[in-house]
Amino acid sequence: MGYWPLNNNTGDFALGNDGISTGGANCSASIAGRIGTACEFDGVNDFINESDADILDFGAGQDYTTSAWIKTTFNPTGSIWPMIIRKEGGSPRTGRNIYLNPDTDGKACFDTFVGGSISIVCSVSTVINGDWHLVTGTREGSNYNIFIDGILENTTVGNTGSLANALAQYISGGGPQVWFNGTIDEVAIWNRSLSANEIKALYWGGVTGGNVLNSSLLAKNDNWLVEVALCDAIGCGTPANSSALAIINYAPNVSINLPANGII
Repeated sequence: MGYWPLNNNTGDFALGNDGISTGGANCSASIAGRIGTACEFDGVNDFINESDADILDFGAGQDYTTSAWIKTTFNPTGSIWPMIIRKEGGSPRTGRNIYLNPDTDGKACFDTFVGGSISIVCSVSTVINGDWHLVTGTREGSNYNIFIDGILENTTVGNTGSLANALAQYISGGGPQVWFNGTIDEVAIWNRSLSANEIKALYWGGVTGGNVLNSSLLAKNDNWLVEVALCDAIGCGTPANSSALAIINYAPNVSINLPANGII
């Protein structure tokens, strides 16, 4: 539905819902991201406006997933609600958010409003330690799930009503008291609930910069098919190359250097 890698631009690489950097959000090549570069926000008036699009709304009973990598040390308090992704408001309040909650001491939350009624689920762990964290929320039927770094941390039961509104989607709030202070990268939205394994793969695909497969995903006698395919908003084409890859039990090369007298 939407994919904003934020690599020196604010374009949507899925369906063309490009964003506009506002208030001085820094998306330059100098901002290091989780994968490539990212956008940095000062918590004062920076945001990315992605306007309103019907495809970014979700109807009654429609599952969806929203996800982003974040890096921050800012712990909100009082009436400060730093939004990572926001498409919610109006009267009665309608829409969806994923954000840092000042009432939960550095934890991330995922919520929806339907006719002014909120459904919310928050993480168990904090995400404000200055490290990169993947924050992912899913609505799957009436189940609301929040994942931190690919791990399911909390689930609650919530509304299944329509989230459709005529409001813009923002990366970093879009208004006073909801600005994000930190760095955001790899924002994505799906019109389905990703599985736990898909979210785990999403995390491991980013934790090493996007081009290294973590050893925890491999096991002896695994069989993998390596493919290269071109993809766009419509779908993916036929793989241009495919090769069989077998994981073998290869002994590591280890060397130990001891002091000359053999005493440590």
